[in-house]
Amino acid sequence: MGRYIINPRRAPRVPVRLRVRVGAAGAEFAAETRDFGPGGCLMVTPRVIVPGAPLRLVIEDLALPELLKVSAGAVWRSLGERAWVGVAFQPHQAHDPDAWFRRLLEKNPAVAARLTHVPEALDDRTRVFLLDPPELTELRPDELAVLNGFVDGVTVGELIEDAGGSARERVRAIFALLEKRALSLTPRGGQQRPRPGRLAGGDRPVELRASPPTLARAFPEARPLERPLQAEALPAPGAHPIRGAVLGERSPAAQTELDLGRRLAAAGNYAAALQHLRHALLLSPRDPAIAVLIGQYAFKDRRIH
Repeated sequence: MGRYIINPRRAPRVPVRLRVRVGAAGAEFAAETRDFGPGGCLMVTPRVIVPGAPLRLVIEDLALPELLKVSAGAVWRSLGERAWVGVAFQPHQAHDPDAWFRRLLEKNPAVAARLTHVPEALDDRTRVFLLDPPELTELRPDELAVLNGFVDGVTVGELIEDAGGSARERVRAIFALLEKRALSLTPRGGQQRPRPGRLAGGDRPVELRASPPTLARAFPEARPLERPLQAEALPAPGAHPIRGAVLGERSPAAQTELDLGRRLAAAGNYAAALQHLRHALLLSPRDPAIAVLIGQYAFKDRRIH
């Protein structure tokens, strides 16, 4: 008999970017959400916010006439190339986040279409399958760790065991990937048997934003951040290499793509591996290790087909 893994979230979230003005520890600064729901949001911030810190947030969508002004608290953080902060709204707000969330979905049909029902709990014997994930820059480090080496049909329990001492973070990441439709409880095409993992197939999802944000109504004196919050984006297949890339230097994003390609090839999915390796080569042009693997896997992929 399996164990039940509880979804740590008690309210839905939808992937969306909303501009936020954050008040914390006597300072004010701009941030941006990566998801939002009636109970909280995930933010990318230019400053590190420690868990437990009280926050004042002003959130804006230009399709809505009113700003959402809420008190909140930082619940967790994840540090990588950017600072990710999980935020929970305080109860009994003067501005109701639940009503604002409903109006956000009504005014932004494309965002509403991304709202996904996620179970409150999963049996640890439940198998999960890979769909087309968001851009790597849209995934938290703990979510990338789940996808790194992922093979279709793996059970929730196996994913958690693979996390070692970070089981709590792994549980949070699994449910978040289900919410983002990067993972599914149903295999592609209704197939009932596990098959090698696939991290790419067809076009990548379009980045979803709500109406263009400005925050000018809330903070007329607010200035744009000196450094953008968004990290380097992956080029689309067939695009030119990123300008300024130095030959022979492998960027962190290229290394991530290379690692994913190797794992997929080890699982026998050479077509998906090649797509990630070609992305890696666009990020780090003329990298000899990547080029050699592309040649090897392309030959093996032709033999399979």
